[in-house]
Amino acid sequence: MESTKWPPARRRHWHACWIFGAAVGIGAGGPASAHLYCVSTAAQLQDALTQASDGGAHDDEDNVILLTAGTFKTGAATAHGPFLYHGSSSRHFDLFGGYDANCNATSRDPRQSILDGDHATAVLEVHSTNGPIDLAWFTARNGESDQAGAGISANRLAGDDSQATLDGLVIRDNHTSATAGGLFVQSGPGDLLLVLDSLVIGNSADSGFGAGSVIAGGPASIGNLTVAQNTTTLAGGVGGLRVAGASGSSCGVDDSILWGNTQAGLFLGNSNVHLDHDDVGTLDGAAPSSQNSVISVNPQFVDAASGDFHLKSTSPALGFAPDGFGGHDAEGHPSAPYRSLGDIGALFDTIFRTGMD
Repeated sequence: MESTKWPPARRRHWHACWIFGAAVGIGAGGPASAHLYCVSTAAQLQDALTQASDGGAHDDEDNVILLTAGTFKTGAATAHGPFLYHGSSSRHFDLFGGYDANCNATSRDPRQSILDGDHATAVLEVHSTNGPIDLAWFTARNGESDQAGAGISANRLAGDDSQATLDGLVIRDNHTSATAGGLFVQSGPGDLLLVLDSLVIGNSADSGFGAGSVIAGGPASIGNLTVAQNTTTLAGGVGGLRVAGASGSSCGVDDSILWGNTQAGLFLGNSNVHLDHDDVGTLDGAAPSSQNSVISVNPQFVDAASGDFHLKSTSPALGFAPDGFGGHDAEGHPSAPYRSLGDIGALFDTIFRTGMD
């Protein structure tokens, strides 16, 4: 188990440092204090979200919500809507999962803390008109909505304008009758957007982009994703992920696998996106601004039909990235350090990290 200090993300196309936990003062120039919540039930979670939101008891503070292991279902606790946060201050809003019973340490394993829409509501809706959003280390599943982002919706409404970070998430089995079944996230003009180390699988959208939409207002890094088995019933529609970059800002999709989705795995909403060391079943939409080492070969999942998206030992995605950056995957496992090569996708091979696994 790890302590509650969070390391900087490392991406070849993102050279600035960001730190999970800036809201508790460990980041450069970070605020001195934050209101910290440790929640273990759906009612406690929504109460914490309400206290952190506009008009809540702590809406003028940085707010950090830590989820213990367990399943948090929408329903009576959420007034039969999604888990909901809406803030207009410049303060941080952080929601982190995988914690022990006392919220002293996290496994970084998103399978431990599960937000569940119970096939009746959207799962999580987050709006910020100013302050940064950080979401990490939990699962959003079984969402049902008529809006974009049945699993996770971040900054969907007019007036939402902030930077956003999504890291180490599992977004699966969500459905919308609109577009963007799994997730919808965008950042404000000039604001940073990071979507990292996440599984986006089995989501669907009746009007296209079953996996979801990622729209950057400023610099962005979308890296080490596995996007698979996402679908749409829209004739000629794309079941995979839509990505749009901001003009004049770097936006990269790196080290990711987008395979086995309806029509196309990756749809580029404009030509402001570059691709680097990706495995894409089919690329659609605008041409990328540049691409480097983009392949289209079967990544050889262990058993995708049964939901196992680990990579076989013969997978071409193993060691395909030019550097092993030492991060964590979508099960909380660290990549093997001191390696000259890295794996692409959301699940890493950790062989020889501490000896024979």
